[in-house]
Amino acid sequence: MVKKVAEQQKNKGGNFMAKNYFSIKELCFSNTAVAKGMRNFPEDDELKNLMEITRPNMNLIREFVGVPWIVNSGFRDPEVNKAVGGAAGSYHMKGLAVDGYPKGLDLRETFEKIKAADFSCIDQCILYPKQGFIHIGFAEPAKKPRKMYFEK
Repeated sequence: MVKKVAEQQKNKGGNFMAKNYFSIKELCFSNTAVAKGMRNFPEDDELKNLMEITRPNMNLIREFVGVPWIVNSGFRDPEVNKAVGGAAGSYHMKGLAVDGYPKGLDLRETFEKIKAADFSCIDQCILYPKQGFIHIGFAEPAKKPRKMYFEK
């Protein structure tokens, strides 16, 4: 499966068309924003990133893992990012990062499978085993993904 999806992605220049599994509303979800009643709506640039970069790439990753991907946090308004203790330059604020987990699958195994697949779209993939999620970040438009994989 790893080779099949990765090969399809490479053969089509990274534009493999997966089924659409994510709504923009879902990619703007934040547990903290909901709990604290905070505004969490993207502006035009962030919405464009969500629609053109994050959603298509998360669809590809979701297709690859084969189960629903539960989003804990996607886009974050700067105030929401501050409330969760996010980094000052967090890609969540740009609409280019998603924290979540694959429903019913082992987190570490899923992280290792994503890493082994070597997706050309991933800028950062960070395993947070104690918190129970994987952070997946994508590069800004016109920037080359760094392909960084690590655990925190």
